[in-house]
Amino acid sequence: MRRQHHRHGYLTNGWGVSGTSYNTWHVEAANNGNVYSQANLCDIGGTTGNPSFYSVSCNYTHPAGETVDLTVTVDNWASEFSMDIILPDGTVASFNSSSVYNYYNAVLVSFTGAGNYTIYLNDSYGDGGTSVSADYSYVSSSNPPSTPISGVYSARSGDISDNDSTNLEFTGLMSNGTVSFAYNVSSEANFDFLTFSIDGIQVAQWSGSQSGNFSTPVSLGQHTLKWTYVKDSSVSVGSDAVWIDDVIIPLANYPEEMQALVQSIIALTTATGSTETFLTVLNPYSLLNNPRSTWQPGDPATSIDPETGQYVEDIGPSLDYVWQDDGSGWGTIGHFVLVKTARPTA
Repeated sequence: MRRQHHRHGYLTNGWGVSGTSYNTWHVEAANNGNVYSQANLCDIGGTTGNPSFYSVSCNYTHPAGETVDLTVTVDNWASEFSMDIILPDGTVASFNSSSVYNYYNAVLVSFTGAGNYTIYLNDSYGDGGTSVSADYSYVSSSNPPSTPISGVYSARSGDISDNDSTNLEFTGLMSNGTVSFAYNVSSEANFDFLTFSIDGIQVAQWSGSQSGNFSTPVSLGQHTLKWTYVKDSSVSVGSDAVWIDDVIIPLANYPEEMQALVQSIIALTTATGSTETFLTVLNPYSLLNNPRSTWQPGDPATSIDPETGQYVEDIGPSLDYVWQDDGSGWGTIGHFVLVKTARPTA
């Protein structure tokens, strides 16, 4: 069993990974479960003197629906190389030393048309030293996909050992809405689990061999979503892994963020026993970006008018223009930043 370490990592935009293993969640490319094999149709030529030739040829039938690649290798005498290919329609595709270079080893040309092809590989000096191989790839079998979730990539759990766990997390400010995602599980049934929790409270779990979609409501405010793959003390079954994909999170827009801030302030002050909470609308963002000549950071936001003796609150410029998340244009907002549990007086 591996030694266990607690590990935290941070991705971007609120995402992070953590767990008791250094093998954390990662991005895996989907392969749709297809297994590919290589088929060779023609292989002629070789290294210098093995064999020696002025010209060698081969004929093959190109199967319908496939792409055949002609891979050419050349020794340090590219000037001796040439190749002619008779195509199914009788035309000839020709290549010479200008098509390659010394120690060339790559696909020189690919064909897609079905039918009979004849390749003539030529060496002007007669000692060989060049070769050509005609090959194509085909699906030889279809196994259960490793990541059978939509798109090109899925998030896969880390490669962990027994009594180990690995987490994928997202923390951010969300609006009233629904969190949803697709999942795939290949583990020991009833013992090794994919769990999903919100703010430390588990709301769902899966084990064995299963896949599907899950959704659950969330309320306005900051939340932490966590996907965990956790194993018991023994036995590994299937791929011993879990995947998630198509994650949809209802992120809060700017007005909703301010609403959440107000709710948090009210909850904070009322929890201390206050019966009244006064929120003063200030605009520090605009003030910080467009300070008056008499103001500097650290100055209080309240003062007493020296002439009238009245209580004064600095609310900054009268308007703060902010681009709306829904693309509807510019809007004006205020910022709730000052909390008082006693009524302000002059």
